[in-house]
Amino acid sequence: MLLYSYNGYRGERELTCNPEDPRFADVGNWIPMSNFSGYAQPTGGWVTFDVNGLGADCVRVLSTQLTQDGYGNRYFQLGEFQVLRNSQPVVVTQAVASSSLPGWSADRLVDNNLTTQWSSYGHTEHLSSSEWAAVLLQQRTDIQQIRLYPRYNAAQQADGFPKTSCCSTRTTATAANTS
Repeated sequence: MLLYSYNGYRGERELTCNPEDPRFADVGNWIPMSNFSGYAQPTGGWVTFDVNGLGADCVRVLSTQLTQDGYGNRYFQLGEFQVLRNSQPVVVTQAVASSSLPGWSADRLVDNNLTTQWSSYGHTEHLSSSEWAAVLLQQRTDIQQIRLYPRYNAAQQADGFPKTSCCSTRTTATAANTS
C-alpha cells in the first residue's frame, strides 16, 4: 500500500519526513496512494507500482498482511526499495523501517545490492501485526513508480513479500502548494 501526507494534514504544522518525529510512524498522517491485497508471492524480478507523477519527499509501504514462512512466523522482507521518475531511480537519502532483525537493517533496502536484504521482526499472529518500510528522498520529486525487489531464498522463491499492503507518500509542502 502506498501512502502520502501533506504538511498541515489534520491541522498539524511542520509535518516532516523526519523518522525521529513521532508522527512519522502514525498511519493517520499518511494518505493512501495505492492498495493491493491477496498479492501472490512474486516469481523472479521486481514488482512495480505506477503512481502517476505524485510529488513526494518520502514513500512508505505498509504491509498489513505479512507472509508466513515454513515455521509459522510472519515477516515483511525486501531486497531493495526504489522510487522512480522517468524510469530512473530517484536519489534516496535514508531508509527506515518499523522494525529490523539484527543483521537485516533498513539500510539494506537502498544499498543497490540484491544479495543483502531487510527483514522486519517475525510475528506469529495472523492479521494482527503490520510492518512498514520507508525511503526518504533527497528532495521533493514527482514520482511515477515504486519498485520493490522481493527477498528471494536459495530456491529463488520470494520470501516475506506482503500479501496485503498500502503504499503512501508524504511531502513537506503545504496542501495549498501541491498542484
